[in-house]
This record gives sequence, C-alpha cells and structure tokens, in this order.
Amino acid sequence: NADCSATDTVTVELLFESFSLGDDLVLCEGESVTIATGYDDTIVHDWSNNESTNQIEVVAGGVYEVTVTSPEGCTDSDEVEVTLQSLPVVDLGVDPGLCEGEIHPLDAGNPGMSYEWSTADVSQNIDVTQSGTYSVEVTDEFNCVGMDQIELMFNLNPVINLPEEITI
Repeated sequence: NADCSATDTVTVELLFESFSLGDDLVLCEGESVTIATGYDDTIVHDWSNNESTNQIEVVAGGVYEVTVTSPEGCTDSDEVEVTLQSLPVVDLGVDPGLCEGEIHPLDAGNPGMSYEWSTADVSQNIDVTQSGTYSVEVTDEFNCVGMDQIELMFNLNPVINLPEEITI
C-alpha cells in the first residue's frame, strides 16, 4: 500500500570527539611552551617524542604529533609544528672611556624592531651625556626579546692652573 509509513529512532553515541592541538607555534630561544590535548588520563596518549601524558613541555623546534586512543579503541591524531626563533642580538659594546662634555651614541641594532631603553626612549639609537648604566630590550615580530646593558663613565676634564704671567 502506497499510504503506509514507518518510523524508527536511532540513538547515536559519540564515543570520541575529534580534537586539534591548535595552530603552529613560534617559540623564543630559551623559553618553553606546553602543548596539551585537552583530554584526561582515561585517554591513551602516544606522542612522537615518546611521552604518554596529556600534555608535553616543549623547549626545541620540531613537529610534535600525538595519537590519542579512547577506552573504546577509537583513535585520532594531530600535529603541531614548533619553530624555534633566535633572540635579537644586542651589543652595546664596552665603556670607551669618555670625557665630560662628550656625547656618546648607543645603537641597539636590529632595524625595524621595537626598542625599550632604561631611559624610556623607544628609538634604535640614543645619545648619552651622563655617567650611568644604560640598558635596552629589543623585541622582534614574534615577541622574542634580546637585551644588553652598558655602564658608561664620563670622566672629569683635567684642570690646569697656569700663572697669569710667565717670565721667560
């Protein structure tokens, strides 16, 4: 009969959700980052670096892959690439031995980056006229920070006392 119909209900239980480790990362030299799956310890974790926890601490560049397995045997995997970024190299040099009244230029190098001097200046170069310790932090586009400092001493000029008249 063409007018017959039947219905039924099916319950679908999701045993395992798909996951993502997120976007690739840039890691500044000397720092670390935690990569986590978001799952608890009921899920088996098999990382490419032989770790078996739900998160790993990364201090080096490379591709980190994890395969996760649910108690029901469902698996999924993802990977994230970590790029290790060198810090900006900053070298303010050494104290050249300065005299009072001189102007000593300091150059943080690294054109186009961000600068923060101990003097509150934010330019690549500053001119110094007073003794003291001067430092600068240079930040690149990945927020990696290089720094250096220099102590400068401006020595007093010698005072010469000659008599007003000299008899020869």
